[in-house]
Amino acid sequence: MVGTSYPLLVENHLLEDQNHVFAGRHMIFDVFGSPYCNNQNHVEQVMKQAIVSVGATILYSHFHDFGDGGGFTGVLVLSESHASVHPWPEVNLMTFDIYMCGICDPHQAMMTIIDNVKAQDVKITTLKRGIIKTFVKN
Repeated sequence: MVGTSYPLLVENHLLEDQNHVFAGRHMIFDVFGSPYCNNQNHVEQVMKQAIVSVGATILYSHFHDFGDGGGFTGVLVLSESHASVHPWPEVNLMTFDIYMCGICDPHQAMMTIIDNVKAQDVKITTLKRGIIKTFVKN
């Protein structure tokens, strides 16, 4: 459809774009050079703000600090799926993933996180999860 914004929400919280009907979008991204790589409180607050800002619902949050500069790990369990972070401060790396079904935009949440952790470099992988139908183009 001309002027249609994709993806569209179809039945059962599934998404549809020009090529597929699928369950959700999964953003996997590696952040390099952040000054917050060993700052659990900052990263946790940034993640929560990013997730809520795209309309997702946080059901459960758990972060664990390994102490002595050993980094931390964290997960947000969402109604729409999950978001997680795993830093390696010794090499100034944080790995994140955000997976969401429905109309919440994991790409926008990812961009908010990247901006607010002041990444120097980022590697991004985007996946469509649970492809149910592929449209054949003539």
